[in-house]
Amino acid sequence: MGAGTMWNWRIARLTVDSQTKQITPNGQYWALAHYSRSVRRGARRIQSQGTLPSISHVAFRNPEGDYAMVLTKTGAAQTVSIAMLDWEIQIDLPADSIATLTWSNEIRGEK
Repeated sequence: MGAGTMWNWRIARLTVDSQTKQITPNGQYWALAHYSRSVRRGARRIQSQGTLPSISHVAFRNPEGDYAMVLTKTGAAQTVSIAMLDWEIQIDLPADSIATLTWSNEIRGEK
């Protein structure tokens, strides 16, 4: 490996069939789409906790004060609870999926 090679990895997020020229996005493409739509430049990662082994999650507070959480579900479909301070919701996650939740505290008068 030459100097800097380790930091120059290229990950294909699209696959192009050389014969049909059909373009197929992969899972990393869709994950990047979820993050880029909801997590803004300058966002801070905030603590999130969970005990379900088949769900990965990460939460952010954007500079404008709104929040974003990206959940990745492996395996069978499942209903999960998401709670923050004084509210809780139930959401259905399809099998092998990624979901993004966004919310704001302005409804409670917080900024």
